[in-house]
Amino acid sequence: MATSDAPTPFSRTWAATVTVGNGSHVSFGATGTVLYSHYGQLGNGTTADTSLAVLVAGGVGFDSVRASIGRTCAVTGAGVAYCWGSNTGGLLAVSDTASLVLMPSAVVGGQVFSRLEAGADAGTACGLTPAGDAYCWGGNGWGQLGDGTTTDRTAPTLVSGGLSFGAIAVGGQHTCGITTAGAAYCWGLNSSGQLGSGSTTDSHVPSPVSGGLAFRAITAGDEFTCALATDQRLYCWGANFYGQVADGTTQNRSVPTRLLYQP
Repeated sequence: MATSDAPTPFSRTWAATVTVGNGSHVSFGATGTVLYSHYGQLGNGTTADTSLAVLVAGGVGFDSVRASIGRTCAVTGAGVAYCWGSNTGGLLAVSDTASLVLMPSAVVGGQVFSRLEAGADAGTACGLTPAGDAYCWGGNGWGQLGDGTTTDRTAPTLVSGGLSFGAIAVGGQHTCGITTAGAAYCWGLNSSGQLGSGSTTDSHVPSPVSGGLAFRAITAGDEFTCALATDQRLYCWGANFYGQVADGTTQNRSVPTRLLYQP
């Protein structure tokens, strides 16, 4: 039998938002469908892996979805956040206290979110309200929730500082955001300079990124961060042992460093 590595086409129309978590593969369509995973993060009421597209249980329609290790979160058009999958320690911030939540369960607190992000590790998730308030929940061992503590939170907790954010990104154990004025802030683990503060000191509250640059988009990885400035130039900082900062070296950078070969 002939085989092919080409993706199998789907008969439904897919929305633009697609996300992949470590250990799971999730795609999102207008009707709320996802692809295969395990630990219950598929959201169809079972823990069975599958290579087929299945409908997330519960009949809820979502606008966007984010996947992380063993868990998935999504937000509806009305701004209601749902999470499912691994719920160790109650870190999904849902009313269901089971260790595995097999179907979408509403995040407690009643906040309305315009945007939702989930970290690749530590069970951390953050949401932005339409007013720009940032709320985070889940693992907080390095202060990545930004509430001034290292206490895990089982409900959305307001990020300290009174800042209004237009974008937020959750990395491995750190979080970053861009204010509505374009200023970047990061908080959490800073072992490789991923907070961009010019040091390797952790911060449990939002810390301004050095350099005074104005940014329009930001993403956080495992111990490194990249952001697109308003002048269309890309800057990265943090861990660089694999060349993630793309500055021609493998030296960690604790301040925004412009990528090589940009105009």
